[in-house]
Amino acid sequence: ACFPHRSESKAYARPHEAATPMGRALAREGGVRLLRDRDGRNVMAAFGPVGNLGLGMVLTMTTAEIYAPLRGELYIVGVLLAALVLVGTLLLHWRVAPLVRRLYLHEQRLKLALDNSRSAVWDLDLQTGQVYLSEQWQALLGKAAEATKTPLEELYKLVHPEDVEQVRRKLRAALKSGDLPYDVDHRVQLPDGQWTWIHSIGRVVQRDGKGRALRMIGVNTSIARRKQEQAFSERRASR
Repeated sequence: ACFPHRSESKAYARPHEAATPMGRALAREGGVRLLRDRDGRNVMAAFGPVGNLGLGMVLTMTTAEIYAPLRGELYIVGVLLAALVLVGTLLLHWRVAPLVRRLYLHEQRLKLALDNSRSAVWDLDLQTGQVYLSEQWQALLGKAAEATKTPLEELYKLVHPEDVEQVRRKLRAALKSGDLPYDVDHRVQLPDGQWTWIHSIGRVVQRDGKGRALRMIGVNTSIARRKQEQAFSERRASR
């Protein structure tokens, strides 16, 4: 037999079930369980015996009531997050987008200048020994323009045997010095076996805590025409 409460205005009776919260309270057990009530609602039930009177007490609250304050706070947080995302998007549009456009235009101008000057950018990772070469490098060798990545030692194989030692010496000096740039003229072999002159410059852009070079960036420029004109002038002067 159950006393009246807010959802049952009159006393009422229910079959005894040992597994229900009230059944457990009458068995002098106490605890809290999440279950469904007689109306199919999800409720949190707290139960326990009432002294030594042989009575039990069960207090229930629907999960909707329990979570209502949290839902309200989550709603406020959701609105604030949405506002922050909107403000962040507007800031990106107003501040970052123009910067990105300027960087893109700068990159395109640099690419156009390098292409027209027959120059190729190279990026040497000294930890892996790999060299990234921009598209123009393949064009300088008479091949289809394509960005490539190759070991430094493979590039040395393209250098004229008479120039290899000078190239290695200049590179070692630039890697050891913090101010000395890498600057050297040398010949590289074309696919048809002919040799062409390259002016290569670069500088260390990253070192570790002990001063060891980690990364070097530079530019290779074709100077074949200049060398031809220089040779022609020397021949005329020797006549």
